[in-house]
Amino acid sequence: MYGFKRSGDIPEELSQVIKRRKKNTSAGVDLHAQEERSLVNVEDAVHTKHQNMMKSNPPLKMETSEISLPSSPEPPRAMEGESMITVDEWNNVEQSIDAAAKALEKEKLRRKVTNEKYRLVDETILPLTRSGSKFISIGMQPFKDYEPVIKMYNPSLTAAAVFNHQEFIEFLEKLELTEDKIRDIPKDVMLFETRKYDVILKKGMVLQFKSTSEEDVYQSLFLQHATIGTLLALKEYFLGHLRQRAFKQKLLPDYDQFVTNVALHLMEHGNSDSDKGVDKAIITIIQDTYEHDPMLYDMWMKTPYTIKSHIEKKLSYFTLHNDFNCPSVV
Repeated sequence: MYGFKRSGDIPEELSQVIKRRKKNTSAGVDLHAQEERSLVNVEDAVHTKHQNMMKSNPPLKMETSEISLPSSPEPPRAMEGESMITVDEWNNVEQSIDAAAKALEKEKLRRKVTNEKYRLVDETILPLTRSGSKFISIGMQPFKDYEPVIKMYNPSLTAAAVFNHQEFIEFLEKLELTEDKIRDIPKDVMLFETRKYDVILKKGMVLQFKSTSEEDVYQSLFLQHATIGTLLALKEYFLGHLRQRAFKQKLLPDYDQFVTNVALHLMEHGNSDSDKGVDKAIITIIQDTYEHDPMLYDMWMKTPYTIKSHIEKKLSYFTLHNDFNCPSVV
């Protein structure tokens, strides 16, 4: 009632009244009316003290209007001047991305096949200079009926001059006839021409092999006069390698028939949609049909993407025309 903190907290005024009452009661004095007045005064004092305490320490007030719950997040809205992408538009974007990825893979495959076009099989590689700045390679072109060729090139294979057997013989003959004309000159001079190259003498006794074909993928090859001397000194060795491969050319397996055999195997056993399935079919045909022919193994190691592309062409023809007499894919 009076806001006491504990039951034992009795105001001093009330304590004095109680003491006097006990004293007067024991003396037999009736002070009832006086005590009533004292109690009223005590109550007024306590009430006044309580009001003063409430004024000095007012209780906290919580108004419900000040309490606000967080609002639910609004859905994203397009900026002014923009529109939200629809499901159909998103599907079109996904299709465009897929188409771009497929086009990129197709372009990568095309470049790999193009690079393999210039690789040689049954290849012998020798340094043409002591510094290792030029090399000479004698081998066979697998997709040109195993034609023997000789190729002079730099280590990065960006510059090269390529001759078949007969072209190389003609080149050596002209080089021998003009060797005594090779000297240091102030400006470029056309030394001689071959079927595919203009051989130009440049300052510093350097020979440039400039291709006359617009389809040639190689840059011009440059050879020092000392390197030309090495080439002429070893001409019989190089010609011997070319003759050896010309003889071997007649004994090698028919490549187009090999591709046909692999395609027919895949038609019979399936797995043509799997790279591993195609790989297994190629190895199986080389082992079983061609008795581990080393030339086919060499081709498979150096030109796998070209072989697979030829097999795919065969399979497409068989499926489309229902005819196993497919034209050559080479």
